[in-house]
Amino acid sequence: MTQQELDQLLSLLEMRKKVVVKKITELKNMLTVEAPDCAVDRVDRTLDMMEKERLSKALRLKEIQRVKIDKALVKIAEGRYGFCEQCGKEISLERLMVLPESENCMVCSGVVKF
Repeated sequence: MTQQELDQLLSLLEMRKKVVVKKITELKNMLTVEAPDCAVDRVDRTLDMMEKERLSKALRLKEIQRVKIDKALVKIAEGRYGFCEQCGKEISLERLMVLPESENCMVCSGVVKF
């Protein structure tokens, strides 16, 4: 990977991190909003619980993505970025451009079968 490609991926990761952090904040705010007391029948409570569960799941996924992005940024700083954590081979630039926080190559992640 060239320095120019690495710089491009670094910028992409930093931009994605800003978007993810903003979404995490939004989801946390949505989860802390209390439903009005007038919506106390069983259907309303069930719908509210389902919505909170959906938001909680989305929040967990975004937090996982943020951790992966942070991990990728550390790897860039240490000069270890772009290598599969399972097999040690270089992750394709095409995969990193689509998913710069990738930890594994396409073979090890199960995207490609051999």
